[in-house]
Amino acid sequence: MKVLLEVLEEIYDYDMKVDVLHLLGSTYDHHLDMPRKAIEAYQAILEINDSDLIALDALEGLFNLIGDWEGLVDLLAMKVN
Repeated sequence: MKVLLEVLEEIYDYDMKVDVLHLLGSTYDHHLDMPRKAIEAYQAILEINDSDLIALDALEGLFNLIGDWEGLVDLLAMKVN
């Protein structure tokens, strides 16, 4: 993971950065059982592209998983807008 984080800092192409963040989010969520780190990765995607459906859907599930109801409400409001 450290290598991916280092590579991420050097990427200036937004599409490539989003791809790496998707990989990080998925890895943290599905393989490392680190939902809070996955949330950080998916939120970083939304800072680049606030309509990324993969990130929005992943965050919805993650907020439900950890019981972050305020985060879920904010996310759902973002999805409506």
